[in-house]
Amino acid sequence: MKSFTQFMFLRSKNALGLIVVVCALFSLPSFAIGAQQFHATIIDAEGVETQIDNFRFYWEERLNDTSFVPHELHHVPVKKGASTINVKFSSIKEIQISLNGKNPELTIHLTNGKTGKFPLSIDGKFRGDSDFGETDFQPSDIKTITLKK
Repeated sequence: MKSFTQFMFLRSKNALGLIVVVCALFSLPSFAIGAQQFHATIIDAEGVETQIDNFRFYWEERLNDTSFVPHELHHVPVKKGASTINVKFSSIKEIQISLNGKNPELTIHLTNGKTGKFPLSIDGKFRGDSDFGETDFQPSDIKTITLKK
């Protein structure tokens, strides 16, 4: 009887673990209902045009010399005075990037017709999937980004 009770306990722990894993998978943003993926056309500084699926802004938060936390965003963090503005991809029509010294300066054209010029607030890169695999673009290497939903 004791071994049967131990067997049932282990079986229930495994089932509970499986339920936790399945719930965690469905809570990921890529599986969430309504999660939006963005597509972009990037023209780099050399004039080469690249079509990107699953477009996002990527940066790494360094915890110490050997570890970091990756962040993938569907907005662009820019500075306006002392504040940081997170401009959502869903409101952006086009981004033109120029260099102000060594720092990239973004001219953001919104879908509502408004335009603003901002420096990036975080040292990151633009990332997505091209026909040949995952690709990264440093902002200083980009001329124009045109976003599509």
